[in-house]
Amino acid sequence: HEEYILERTKGVCKGGVDVAIDFVSSPRTINRLTKVLKQEGVIVVGGKSKYDINICLNTLSEQNQCVIGVKGGTKQELHELVEIMASGKVSPPPFTVFPLDQANKALDQLQQCSISSNTLLQVTPPAKQ
Repeated sequence: HEEYILERTKGVCKGGVDVAIDFVSSPRTINRLTKVLKQEGVIVVGGKSKYDINICLNTLSEQNQCVIGVKGGTKQELHELVEIMASGKVSPPPFTVFPLDQANKALDQLQQCSISSNTLLQVTPPAKQ
């Protein structure tokens, strides 16, 4: 399924990804990101990952790409990010939301590639508007 994921990502992101934020930062996710990253693209890694990752430095330099590590963000930065997203200046990629009690269904559909890999489990009831 890996090739399918790469093809779909490049298709949805019009040839590749400009910026990717990876808080998993496992060998699998980093390997995938390096394959879909555009020239001059940026991978932001964060979280508490304990993995050792191999990255081809020659590819990074030839493509003028970079990997940046971040510890985390501030509450103010999160607020600013939410404001930017709410303003519509940046659109999130398409995603599917499942209630928590349908987690197994979501995993089955992900495994069968019948839904986007951008899938969320909703752990609280939706907010009333």
